[in-house]
Amino acid sequence: MYGTEAMPFPGCWGNGDDDGERDMRNRVRKLEEDITEIRIDVAVIKSNYATKGDIGALREEVKGDIGALREEVKEDINALRAEVKEDISALREEVKEDISALRAEVKEDISALRNEVKEDIDELKEGSYALSKEVKENTGTLKEEVTNLKIAISDTRTLISETKNSIIMWMVSAVIFAQLIPAIPAIIKLFLSS
Repeated sequence: MYGTEAMPFPGCWGNGDDDGERDMRNRVRKLEEDITEIRIDVAVIKSNYATKGDIGALREEVKGDIGALREEVKEDINALRAEVKEDISALREEVKEDISALRAEVKEDISALRNEVKEDIDELKEGSYALSKEVKENTGTLKEEVTNLKIAISDTRTLISETKNSIIMWMVSAVIFAQLIPAIPAIIKLFLSS
């Protein structure tokens, strides 16, 4: 394609003097140094980092650990399940006993309360009969007092009416007398002169 002659790299070859050759040697030396560093880096990577084989072995090891852990967890869960069943059974029995005891106490309390209520109702009945009797007696007395009060009010009205008439008469007399006092000397003169 290009023929047999080498194509110059721009900036690599000089103008036909030794500068171009020296530049090329420097570039080759730099490449050799870089390759040496790359080889060292690859050796470090191989020694420090995992390979496919390492990852495969690790995968198998992790699978084995997970399987063993899974079995341990299953055993722990089954053991815990058995413990919980036993605890629930024991708790159920305790609760049954507590409920039975509480039921007996409540029955006793209800019976005692029923008896107390009956006694209180009997006492209230006796008290209400006595109160009813007393109210009937007081009602008769109250009727008599109301009748006496009506009579007293009627007497008071009559007295007020009589007092009112007396006051009116006294006022009329006082007015007449007050009008006559200034005229008395004239009347006495009239009687004495005749």
